[in-house]
Amino acid sequence: MTFEEYEKLAENPPFSDTPAIFKVEVYVINSCGSKKYYRKTMSEPWKYSEIYCMTFEEAKQCLHNEIDRIGFEKYCAYIFQIPINKSTNFSYDRAWLYDHNGNLIDQSYCPYNINEEYFPFRGRPEYAIRFKRGDIVELLNDHCDESKFAIVYNTPPDIETAYKMNNRLKEYSSWLDLTDDRYLLVDEELLFNEEKKYVITGIVEGHPLRLIKPRFDPPKNIVRYLNQCLQKAIKEYDEIIF
Repeated sequence: MTFEEYEKLAENPPFSDTPAIFKVEVYVINSCGSKKYYRKTMSEPWKYSEIYCMTFEEAKQCLHNEIDRIGFEKYCAYIFQIPINKSTNFSYDRAWLYDHNGNLIDQSYCPYNINEEYFPFRGRPEYAIRFKRGDIVELLNDHCDESKFAIVYNTPPDIETAYKMNNRLKEYSSWLDLTDDRYLLVDEELLFNEEKKYVITGIVEGHPLRLIKPRFDPPKNIVRYLNQCLQKAIKEYDEIIF
């Protein structure tokens, strides 16, 4: 496969053709203003709306209606394309992430554990890599009911990088998958090494759809601390990972 053919597939990846419904989720935050919201490093968004629709267009309309209707401070929103008549096990075929104003900001480029079917990950277009090393983000957990500050250590592979990686992996009858579509992040938690002689910085993974630009400006002490953690991680891990 030429790179041009690969690039077209990466930008418009094939997805499951299983009949599906579309689930809308809208999340809000409990208080307005950065002082209340960031009284701790951990915030607690909560799901205000969950609506099921028959088409993607209907789902988009419902999402924007909810954004306009809800009186609370909005946090983010999702649309999930969920296959029917199959065991999904908390998975989806496609997903789209919207900001607090209802603007589309990200989408999936590989199905998430759809009925154990295997879909290769071909990399993200450069415009779909929203963050870079050193950016501070809010990292949502899998249930989207807690978030914490983190700083980006490494980004998902772009299409050209993934093309080279997949060509190398073909020799071993393997290729990138959905687990490779993730950021590497440094959060506020620190880990001890095995001998417990010194503290090392913990690296965590975050799917792009679980990363949100901070809703308000983070406290300066958190920014300073995370930047210190990033510098420590660079010294400890760059030679190992790269």
